[in-house]
Amino acid sequence: MLTSGASAGLHYLLSSLVDHDGFVFIDELAFMLTFGILKQFTGMQVIPVKMNDDGVDLADLEQKIQRANYLPKTQASSSGDVCKGVINIARKYDLGVICDDVYNLLHYGDEIPKRLYAYDSMEDSDYKGNVISNASLSKPISPGMRIGWYEVPPRVKSVLSSKGMLVSSGGFCNFTMSVLASMFEMGIAQSHIKLVRETLAERMRVTVKIL
Repeated sequence: MLTSGASAGLHYLLSSLVDHDGFVFIDELAFMLTFGILKQFTGMQVIPVKMNDDGVDLADLEQKIQRANYLPKTQASSSGDVCKGVINIARKYDLGVICDDVYNLLHYGDEIPKRLYAYDSMEDSDYKGNVISNASLSKPISPGMRIGWYEVPPRVKSVLSSKGMLVSSGGFCNFTMSVLASMFEMGIAQSHIKLVRETLAERMRVTVKIL
């Protein structure tokens, strides 16, 4: 499902899926502008969750969930074995996890990092569909290209696609999306993303060397 960028995507998810007096559990080191979006939903309680070196503190997350005693949507980001723990907690309490997957296309290694969304596998016997990937092309293509996309489980897709805003407009940024689709078909977007990755990787190496 296409969106007009990750920021607008987050706002649409919050307004569509979370009760206005609900709880949002979020990494204590989350992207700063995320909090500006959350502040617009004045009734929601935003609860920060501790972070360890390998990702979200699972014990702290579950403790705060139990304390809240109310479980709508969550935003979280972790890696490795911690991802499996986040999935287990999400399924145990049937809560949603919104992943800020903005920089995945800008990885510098040969192996693409596995996203949390990939751990929420339909092949699992206890699968419910708890993870939403909120991604963007604004970083790898251009900051002015406000285009993103969701990867969502079936039960979430049916809710999002039935909202009046989407039904009325037929989609977000239709013209820009058509232009971007042509860029991918012609291979222009792929070449540009490769150039951006190489440029940022070189800048990172220079910065690390100086530091």
